[in-house]
Amino acid sequence: MDDRSNPGSKTRRVDVDWLRVFATYLLFPFHAAMVFNPAPFYHVRNADLSIGMLAFAGFVSLWHMPLFFLLAGWSAASSLELRGPRAFLRERLHRLGVPLVAGCVLLVPVIKYLELRSGLDLNHTGLRVAAEHQDTIRLLIPGGLPVAPPFHASFLGFLPTFFTQLDRFTWSHLWFVAYLLTFTILYLPLFVRLLRSREWFKGERSPLWVYAPILPLAVIQVTMRERWPGLKTSLRIEKKEGHQSMPAFEVSPNARIVRTINSAYRAVRGEAQPTGAILPPGFYGTDAGHFHAKLGMEGIVCGPGGRYNTMPDERVDIIDYLDMIRIYMLCILDICEEA
Repeated sequence: MDDRSNPGSKTRRVDVDWLRVFATYLLFPFHAAMVFNPAPFYHVRNADLSIGMLAFAGFVSLWHMPLFFLLAGWSAASSLELRGPRAFLRERLHRLGVPLVAGCVLLVPVIKYLELRSGLDLNHTGLRVAAEHQDTIRLLIPGGLPVAPPFHASFLGFLPTFFTQLDRFTWSHLWFVAYLLTFTILYLPLFVRLLRSREWFKGERSPLWVYAPILPLAVIQVTMRERWPGLKTSLRIEKKEGHQSMPAFEVSPNARIVRTINSAYRAVRGEAQPTGAILPPGFYGTDAGHFHAKLGMEGIVCGPGGRYNTMPDERVDIIDYLDMIRIYMLCILDICEEA
């Protein structure tokens, strides 16, 4: 990379350099979070998954790679001006093409093999997931995903198929390099034209020109979204015959049941019981809503939960389970004694 970070300027933009540093180092926590992400879009998945990691990875993915493309375009402008079209293209083929080929030969086969062994298969036809993972996938995609066939091949047995079968080949994490190289080759004539027309843009032009790329993007969305819709989410109220919805309910913090459970909790665990609409559990359905709506019974939601709560392999720690038994017993004694 040359010393000029600002197209058309001799002064290095330190802020752009720091953006590069930030974006690069963010790759580490992002990909670590993807291992714990319940969404099935990574090569390997940990047994313990986290909704928090889903939210973090989803937020970062909205702008992280677009930022990389922005930074790549920023440096490409000054590189193209400095070297000229032919030398610029040779430099890009050397810096992008060679790592892409080397990575696809030396690194990506291992990644694809681990992906298949973990029960996932992302290829040119889409994403397939092993049958044993379908239950967890339906937590995010109610209709599930196509089932991946069992995979038990050794690495040496798999390796030749990576290069000979299209559904096995992938550039995996090198997709950014492949796309960047493709865009460079396809749009090089346009880049040269824009660079030579820089003075035209500096004239008395409408600032609306900055929105010109919206037009081709809109055409892509209109013509291709029906065939490749991506993931969609719809919210609806389930109200069918024989299918009860979960009504919301609210109980006063001063209600007898609330004061009793808080007192029992403090007696057993020596600390205050979290009270109120605790999120995200406050959004979950509960039978207490039916008791409150149909019978007027004041109820609460209080039980063993913690780090595995609402996960695909939901379970509780033994200590939490035993503590809640003691808490329930104290509540029963207190309420029944008064009755």
